[in-house]
Amino acid sequence: MKLRVFDRVVMTVLMLFCIGVGAVALGFAWNLFSFPVLGYMLLEVKLSLLWQILITVIALVWIVLCFKVIFSVPKAPRERHALIKKSDDGAILISLQAIEAIATKYATSMVEVREMKPHTALQEGGIAMRIQVSFKPDIDIPAISTQLQGGIKEAIEQQAGVPVREIRLLVETPSNKSLAPV
Repeated sequence: MKLRVFDRVVMTVLMLFCIGVGAVALGFAWNLFSFPVLGYMLLEVKLSLLWQILITVIALVWIVLCFKVIFSVPKAPRERHALIKKSDDGAILISLQAIEAIATKYATSMVEVREMKPHTALQEGGIAMRIQVSFKPDIDIPAISTQLQGGIKEAIEQQAGVPVREIRLLVETPSNKSLAPV
């Protein structure tokens, strides 16, 4: 997980505070400080209202930042590329966006397709695609869908060298807002 700059600063300050608390605890354990002396020092300090407000604000911000660190859940990075080939020299990868571009290019070659939006996911040993597609009116949807699936699969496997495990088509009515003009 890569932390943002703000999160790194918060973690650093939090760790420095924890180191300080640990040092004070060691001081008490080895009798470098004593509770009566610390209590006497704290009782003798008279804070003005401005200092009380400032310390309260700092303490509240500190508490909020600590809760942020405690409850921040790191997101697992999504792999956005597929393996084409692995050799002794390294690996050749292709982005899922490039695979989607191949699918879109093939679909644009079909006059029956009005609009489409591909969604690609990695699967064991290849990729799976879910494609939202709108066809022009008065066509044979099952025949054109089968042709589209087969053509996209062949184009991706031929051009990208990535096995296509599954292509699911979701045939929709065309919307007023274009998904991806074809």
